Amino acid sequence: MTFISRRAMTRLAALLAFLPAVAHAQAALTPQNSKWLPPPEYDKPFAGKLLTIERGDAKEMTARCPKTVFTPTLACTWRRENGERCDVLIANDDLLKAQGWTYEHVWRHERAHCVGWPQSHPGQRKGTLND
Repeated sequence: MTFISRRAMTRLAALLAFLPAVAHAQAALTPQNSKWLPPPEYDKPFAGKLLTIERGDAKEMTARCPKTVFTPTLACTWRRENGERCDVLIANDDLLKAQGWTYEHVWRHERAHCVGWPQSHPGQRKGTLND
């Protein structure tokens, strides 16, 4: 039988109580603490023929976009017709603000997908809207 001191049990209990807060903090990705910018070769205006941008509430984002680390997903993009057409769905401002994002941040990220940046996000980088 293994003996654990009362002091060790108290420390373990404190650590276990703290872990959910740490996990939650790590899940809260924002423009300030994450790599959200595309690499320079994709960080440019969309040059295709047709671009549509829609805004969605939580129900629509959940129904139409794949799951991501965000609940609900904040945006999704469909590149069509060999890149000549791009359809984008971006969460409404209330949903974006609740998770620490702005339309400008999300649109810049999604625009890069319209330009051809793969969904696996190679070369993503930290930065600001001014970069």
